[in-house]
Amino acid sequence: MRVGYVVHRYGAEVPGGAETACRQWAQRLAERGHAVEVLTSCASSYLDWANVYPPGQSADGPVTVNRLPVDVPRDPTRFAALSERALLGRRPPSLHLQQAWLECQGPHLPALVSEVQRLAERVDVMVFVTYLYWTTALGLPTAAGRVPILFHPTAHDEPTLRMWRLQYPFHLADAFGFLTPEEETLVRDRLRVRQPGTVVGLGLDPQPATGAEIAEVRGRFGLSDEPYLVCVGRIDPNKGTPELVAWNRHHRQQRPDAPRLVLVGDLACPVDDDTVVVTGVVDETTKRALIAGSMALVAPSYFESFSIVLLEAWAQGVPVLAQGRSAVLAGQITRSGGGIAYRGLAQFEAAVDLLAEDPTVRSSLARAGMEYLSRHYAWPVVMDRYEQELHTLVS
Repeated sequence: MRVGYVVHRYGAEVPGGAETACRQWAQRLAERGHAVEVLTSCASSYLDWANVYPPGQSADGPVTVNRLPVDVPRDPTRFAALSERALLGRRPPSLHLQQAWLECQGPHLPALVSEVQRLAERVDVMVFVTYLYWTTALGLPTAAGRVPILFHPTAHDEPTLRMWRLQYPFHLADAFGFLTPEEETLVRDRLRVRQPGTVVGLGLDPQPATGAEIAEVRGRFGLSDEPYLVCVGRIDPNKGTPELVAWNRHHRQQRPDAPRLVLVGDLACPVDDDTVVVTGVVDETTKRALIAGSMALVAPSYFESFSIVLLEAWAQGVPVLAQGRSAVLAGQITRSGGGIAYRGLAQFEAAVDLLAEDPTVRSSLARAGMEYLSRHYAWPVVMDRYEQELHTLVS
């Protein structure tokens, strides 16, 4: 089978859930003998869309990558002003405002339409990843009717989902690949789409960190033998990080022996607590060791379509504390039994205290998470579902 992916940015160095998911699906399909191409931008950052990768064709292992240059970088001042007008009003924004916002968000790729048309001519199925960017808003309608389309919206309940300009491609896809049951429910209820879809999810190959790796990262980041909570992902208000920092500070003021907080990821906002350890972006070995050495992983985001870091925690035998007001995170916790979903500061502090005081609870939650990961999110299980979805589309 010949499969063509379209995604806004792509690469081993590119952080981000949808981007990582796209690369994992593409590579594993190629490893199973399919011919896989990716059409993407030359950018590595969505903040400015600066052209970092060279344009043209390259190889990412068994996957062929075609990169298009971005001709207009994002203007952060204009984008902030447009976002305020488009996203904060009580009513959906006008089509003119939606179009202006979408073009300003980017990535603006002059050759996108022609390259999508060419890709559609040489593949059996096209896959568009995430609903939010120009690559899908313009690319998916261009491909519609030319080739079967599988659409991974990676959608969650956020203001942008109200925009008709972003909703339109949902109605043109031939099938959906959802990350969670909650995402499927949201998309079907909100947009009234009826095309077939499968909850394909993502996979993980468990690679437990060693004791030596855990000891090394503890020493490197000044953690000695003290207990700590770890949060992995972009350090950003949209991910709930400042709230987590504030809640952890409040808890430690009430209980000085409460665990410290370690933040791992891109720093997109300041952290106003000098007791918090901020590691920045780290390699996979370091990330695994930081998770494995923690008392629990905290997932504070209100807006998620899927959380791979929950799987990463369970792979290391670590329980999870998750934002219970995120339907996706709460659903993952409920189905797995691998952690505690909290709502508000009091529940957060009570959950941390429970895990700190009762190792039996920690190990029981972690064991349930590991078993859930093995049953549902081992990569062979995920890719069997994925291949079946694609074969159904092209048959």
